[in-house]
Amino acid sequence: MKVILPLTMISILGLTACASSPSSSSIPDWVMNPKSSAGLAATGCAPMANDMAMSRNMATALARRDLAQKLETRVNAVDKLYSEKTATGSSQHFSQSAELVTDQVLSNTQPERIEVVELDGKDNLCAMMVLNQTQMKSTFRSIAKGTQLKLSQQEEQELYSEFAEF
Repeated sequence: MKVILPLTMISILGLTACASSPSSSSIPDWVMNPKSSAGLAATGCAPMANDMAMSRNMATALARRDLAQKLETRVNAVDKLYSEKTATGSSQHFSQSAELVTDQVLSNTQPERIEVVELDGKDNLCAMMVLNQTQMKSTFRSIAKGTQLKLSQQEEQELYSEFAEF
């Protein structure tokens, strides 16, 4: 009897802890795993405030930040590929150029989806931002132009393939 009581208490505490934490299945997939056939997607969620515009601005800003981080990862991959192909060692040509272009590009993006989603028992406004294929190509060209490197059409296409595919 003495062994059963502690085991029962542990089981009850374990079940209570599981019930109070949100299950990942209750969070929409578009929030947890943003994907879009249109292009590169990212989400951001902000607690609901009395001012809906403030919640919307915060959610879209967080989604843009996530999108910027995804772009940065792609740009770093392009930098690495460029330095491997040109045997110049470490190069940051694309990364330096991308910092200027990314802010400008992302400031013009609009949310593809906005919904109220319950997270940790509280309402949050979640936004999904998408950089479509046309914007991706334009962004890459602006970044490449900003490097002031003389890229052949073939080199640019190879680097863009790495950027778009990653």
